[in-house]
Amino acid sequence: MNVKIVGERYILFLLLIHFNILLIETINGQNRSKSNTDLALDDDLLESMDNKSWNALEHLKDGQLLVRLKSESRKISALNKDLDRAVICSAREKQLIQEIVKITNRRDSFNLAFIQAMRNYFKFCPVYFYYDKRHTELKKSHFFGAIFLDSLLHEVVENRIGNSNIVILKHDETLNQHLEAFMFVDTLGINYSSPFPKYQRVNTLSTWINSIDDPKSKYTQNANLYARKLNIKLFKASRKLLR
Repeated sequence: MNVKIVGERYILFLLLIHFNILLIETINGQNRSKSNTDLALDDDLLESMDNKSWNALEHLKDGQLLVRLKSESRKISALNKDLDRAVICSAREKQLIQEIVKITNRRDSFNLAFIQAMRNYFKFCPVYFYYDKRHTELKKSHFFGAIFLDSLLHEVVENRIGNSNIVILKHDETLNQHLEAFMFVDTLGINYSSPFPKYQRVNTLSTWINSIDDPKSKYTQNANLYARKLNIKLFKASRKLLR
């Protein structure tokens, strides 16, 4: 083969290698830049969420906490449909009735105790209560509806003062572990970050001990414990704002 041709091909080979190196370095540089940008955006997002939470806490002192309680309406509705299809006086009918009564009693016992405890021990801001089944309706009316709960779980007209400083305390389950808990969310359902507690579990070691020591008053004891803890946590966080 001609020496000149070999030399030209060798030079071309070296140029291709050099070009590939430059291309790889450029791509890596872009990826690093993108990664740094993503990190910066994540930091900005976290900072934005923190600022939003601190602002919400600051204004909540002069605002209102709306507690979204479980109605168990879907469970009860599904059981009632099964009950309509069950044979009268059958074992299945009795089982369904017992299940409905059990769910209803637990719901009412928990909610009654929780409302009473919050009214007795939560002093951070005014509190209103409503069932989760009313959430969409309330949201449409910007939470100025007349379907809040009284201390006996009756839905009554509440002259809630119009106020945009609203935080919702939602009785639900945690996303990953499916633990029964209360969580602080905004009116769009987005969780607040610190200084609000990430979530407050309903079933803990303390509540389990209470259920053994005094089963009849376990809901009252547990609700009192929760309301006191919540009151202390929010007042502590609020004092940090004044420093």
